[in-house]
Amino acid sequence: MGYSISFLNIRGLHSNLDATHHFLETQSPSVLGLTETQIKTPPDVRYLTYPGYNFFHLFQWKAGVC
Repeated sequence: MGYSISFLNIRGLHSNLDATHHFLETQSPSVLGLTETQIKTPPDVRYLTYPGYNFFHLFQWKAGVC
């Protein structure tokens, strides 16, 4: 069984969350890495999660990786 890794530079994770979740549902990568250049750390990141994936993040002022 092979693994697939997708890496995306996304601007506007909040506004593109549905599209990101759709990508996970249809493409099913083993790992999805996202960089986000315009994010503020949300008080609760649970809404960013997607079933079947572990969510790890490092958000900083105007920079983030998840």
